[in-house]
Amino acid sequence: MKFRVIYWKEDPAAQNIVNQLESIGISANALENSILFSEEPEIETDLFLVASMHKSAAKRPALTVHPTGNWGPAEAGGNEHELSFTSPAAMKIGLKALSKSNLEGFEITREVTHHGPTNWKTPLVFIEIGSSEKEWKNEKAGEIIAHAISEIQDSEDEFENHIGFGGGHYCPAFTPVLLRNEEIAIGHIAPKYAVPYLDEKIVEEALKKSNAEKAVIDWKGLKSEKRKKVLNILESLGIDWMKTKEL
Repeated sequence: MKFRVIYWKEDPAAQNIVNQLESIGISANALENSILFSEEPEIETDLFLVASMHKSAAKRPALTVHPTGNWGPAEAGGNEHELSFTSPAAMKIGLKALSKSNLEGFEITREVTHHGPTNWKTPLVFIEIGSSEKEWKNEKAGEIIAHAISEIQDSEDEFENHIGFGGGHYCPAFTPVLLRNEEIAIGHIAPKYAVPYLDEKIVEEALKKSNAEKAVIDWKGLKSEKRKKVLNILESLGIDWMKTKEL
């Protein structure tokens, strides 16, 4: 898979990851500003992999992958009600590689679509160490992320791409599906808190920018009113869908 690793030069987790990448012969490009607020760099590639730190209020140790975009307001870069192009395959391969690490105390997880940038023409995926300075500088975590990036580079696997709806920020239903089901990959995911912002336009955008034609729903991760809204949009667009428990 042809990609380029990029990172914000002031990001301590990214510096850790890049040091580990250099030891296995993978180079990276440093950006002067936070990737969330940056314009697309003039680098010819099929995919940007963004090495990054992850922050959470709970400061939970985690290794994560996710796409970028704003279902509603733009609170951390990008444009409101806009999603980025992404690579479901890269996220699946990266997540599976991370899951083999057995790094004690770290959660391995997909995250839903969030933050900027949103208007780049080239697909991008964030791969991250969370969630405090202790974890960001953990060399073993950096090594595991670097290894996951190398697996993405070497992979020629293809999957049936989907988009997802429901559940919380850390994808409690989608992460297990991605790890156990060998056939599907999931691009953009709209969590339960994003459902009020959904409409046909942004769902069509999620499909296009995930190169997907089908949807997966975390059925128990949506209350009936929000579930009904999602189903109405999918029905109006003629999109086939399945429940996570069916996968």
